[in-house]
Amino acid sequence: MSHVPAHTLRIAEPPFEPVTLAELKTHTTISHANDDGYLSALLAVATAQVERDAGVALVKQRWEAVYQCFPDIIRLPWPPLLDVVSVKYYDTDNVQQTLDTADYVVLTHGNAGRVLPAPDKSWPSVQSGRLDTVVVTYDAGYVDVDGGGSPINDAPLPIKQAVMVLAAHLYENREATAPIALAEVPMSYESLVASFSRAAV
Repeated sequence: MSHVPAHTLRIAEPPFEPVTLAELKTHTTISHANDDGYLSALLAVATAQVERDAGVALVKQRWEAVYQCFPDIIRLPWPPLLDVVSVKYYDTDNVQQTLDTADYVVLTHGNAGRVLPAPDKSWPSVQSGRLDTVVVTYDAGYVDVDGGGSPINDAPLPIKQAVMVLAAHLYENREATAPIALAEVPMSYESLVASFSRAAV
């Protein structure tokens, strides 16, 4: 069975960027406040680009991964996995059910999140012919967030550095209109992102 989801959808955005405006201004040695709004916008753009280039989630965000059927092992995109919220599926009567948490185990060794049947269990029979037969809702991100919306931990320094390098590059090259290409940004950005790319997961 395929390990690739039919599609993924981010259903809850992260509450903040992994790099603060103050951190970016220190990196760029900008001391004035004239461009604070612009710099904040660049942080959002740079964060989104780093996530796309590395294939990871930076600050806690909620995703849905949708599968046509149960793969042998569910491999969840956009690591690192924080928590599996639910595993839902359409049974053979085409009724959506929520799988009991006792029926599956979640592995978070390394960055990649994996979900597989619990010992002595197997995936239930499902309705055929649907593209959305199995829906896994989960939280992912290097930075976890408490109930009040504050960070519990910090993002890894290399990934924060990648965001700052890209944001600073965009600030210094604000006239560029073409899509961002790795070849156009400092070499340090590419090397920083490479260590967090999907290939390294």
